[in-house]
Amino acid sequence: MKRLVGILSLSLVLLVGGQYVTAEEISNYEVLYNQGIQEGYINSEELSLDNFEKNNEEFNKVYEDGKTENIIEDSLSYSEWLKLNNYGQYSNETVNEQPQGRGWASGFYIRRGDVLVTNGTSSAGFLGHAAIANGENQVLDMPGSGRTSRQMSSQAWVNEYKGKGWVRVYRTSSGIADNAARWADRNYFSTNGTANQNIFPSYSITTQLYSKNPSYCSKLVFQAYWFGTGSVPVMKNSSGIVTPYGLMDRFNANYRPSLIHIY
Repeated sequence: MKRLVGILSLSLVLLVGGQYVTAEEISNYEVLYNQGIQEGYINSEELSLDNFEKNNEEFNKVYEDGKTENIIEDSLSYSEWLKLNNYGQYSNETVNEQPQGRGWASGFYIRRGDVLVTNGTSSAGFLGHAAIANGENQVLDMPGSGRTSRQMSSQAWVNEYKGKGWVRVYRTSSGIADNAARWADRNYFSTNGTANQNIFPSYSITTQLYSKNPSYCSKLVFQAYWFGTGSVPVMKNSSGIVTPYGLMDRFNANYRPSLIHIY
């Protein structure tokens, strides 16, 4: 397995992670930083190269943990993984507050089909986490390695993550959202639509985007809006891995959910 070593400029061969690799094969933080700027993910006025390098010490551990636990495919390099995770950045958006619904959570109403994204956790293989409200007071997600799909109250889900970072809530039109929520519930929790779970997919980050097992958090949400909305072109025809930080970019512009609340 190739390990990330930081910035190297010498042309030499090193023993890294039990394998011999050349300097050219090792990801360069400065190159990645400049790529992130060019691609619009990094604002150099808000994030310096020094801080980017410090952040990548944490990011690299998340990546390596995913490799160690065999939930990231071996072919995915660190630079490819980091780009999928938006270089560890999340865009600033204007909040369009819409306090309607019946799923009360810390002073705000979460509705069926709402998409939740948080930076309050980073599990092995991913930066951030994503979920979908599969009911007026329930949130459905896949919380990480070694675990399966999980349903919990909106309040409990928000409380689990908001103290560690932010939680963003996104909402699209109610008809589309209701259909996506129902699909997620019937395909990832209960085939009967009851409170008794009888679907238990395993957790793994693979490029098989349209298969339901194994799965992961943002893939669950993507599939809900891809399969659950019929012929309506809600999602872009996609492939590969959908990360929590890249999830909103997979929606077509006319159906992209609005940011309606930040915890």
